[in-house]
Amino acid sequence: MSTNDCVRATKRPRTTETEPPQPVLDLKSQYGSAVLAAELQAVLEYWDPEDAIRVCGDAPLALLPSRPLQVMALAKERVNTWEYREVPRCWLRLFEDASVTYVISLLRSVQDDESMWIDEVVKVIDTAIIMTGASCRSALFTDVLLRLEHVVRADTSLKWPETFVIVPPSDLRTENSIPSSEPPTLTSFQVHIDEHTTPLLIHGAMDHWPAMQSWACPSYLLKRSLNGRRLVPVEIGESYMHSEWRQQVMPLREYMEEFVLSESSRGIGYMGQHDLLSQIPALKDDVIVPDYCFTSPPDHTPETLQGQSSVAELEEPSLNVWLGPKGTKSPLHHDPYHNIFCQVVGYKYVRLYPPVASHSMYAHGVDEKGISMANTSAIDVRFRPNEDGNIFVMGSEDAPLFCARRDFQEAILAPGESLYIPAGWWHYCESLSTSFSVSFWWN
Repeated sequence: MSTNDCVRATKRPRTTETEPPQPVLDLKSQYGSAVLAAELQAVLEYWDPEDAIRVCGDAPLALLPSRPLQVMALAKERVNTWEYREVPRCWLRLFEDASVTYVISLLRSVQDDESMWIDEVVKVIDTAIIMTGASCRSALFTDVLLRLEHVVRADTSLKWPETFVIVPPSDLRTENSIPSSEPPTLTSFQVHIDEHTTPLLIHGAMDHWPAMQSWACPSYLLKRSLNGRRLVPVEIGESYMHSEWRQQVMPLREYMEEFVLSESSRGIGYMGQHDLLSQIPALKDDVIVPDYCFTSPPDHTPETLQGQSSVAELEEPSLNVWLGPKGTKSPLHHDPYHNIFCQVVGYKYVRLYPPVASHSMYAHGVDEKGISMANTSAIDVRFRPNEDGNIFVMGSEDAPLFCARRDFQEAILAPGESLYIPAGWWHYCESLSTSFSVSFWWN
């Protein structure tokens, strides 16, 4: 059974104009939660003979109905013994279905006057989504979470600002501006990437996005995330190249209150490169995939990507969200995909270097875990305008080739601006205010 078959099997028919909407079950009642538990149980009654979960063996599958937490622990242990890209799919599937089974047990134990179970259900589902990608149970998880929206009431005790407080930065003083234009036609954009394959700053291509208004309101994110219960992965520390950097999964409400809406004693927290729009589909409805992502990438391979193993061909653009306070940054690096980077809220500084500059980037090698970091520079830079330019290089005496380069391009992205970043181009990003962005990778 393919992933598409698995997802399709768990989807319910869409409501049409001629179909009456499905009644909303009162999940606070024992009856409503029991009905949902029965629906979930029916999904688990049968595994396709080709389902990867069968590779786990009979023992863990036999334990699923009675000991889902024990099976979840077993699956997590197996997953953590592999580099994520090499994890056998059977253990991811086992964690998925063990999570569904545990949710069933939670729903069956609901009392009429009890609401704490909602927190636990959301925690279990989001942990499964983040850990496994929920390739098989995505539609099922989404269905449960949508039903919970009818249970959760707005928390009127929160004193969040109406909008994010954004202080525009001073204009960038530079002689190396990224070329910019009004939204090009698909034909002219195709010509640009074929003949030049250079960065392009695009004005006005996002004006019709609902996100341009709604995402500027913290209360909107609260509403779309079940009062902030949804779990998100947060990077704590200056960047992933620093020794104190770590990752932590926490409720969106906790992340917003501690790191985005105030300064945290734990340092900077960044929700970077997270597929939040798949996790919360309602947010995906607020953005529109740029048509430029459906143009044909140029045939030539940039110098930075030559000799590297090829990446998977994307069937559709890969979307990631970047949300954080002022000071969050992505180290100087390059990616194997073409990217339309869209700035929704706040301001972000970006500096880019062409692939031919690679010998001046002082790229990392293989780290202590055997993972190649060749796409990331060892140079520690930060936005700090001065008489010598707009960045400060820590330990500049150890990076003379980098400091001598003048073939960079730079800009401050404002809300509503998009940036085309070609595959293989080195780039550094730093938030100059609270910042909310979406990247669209394609190849």
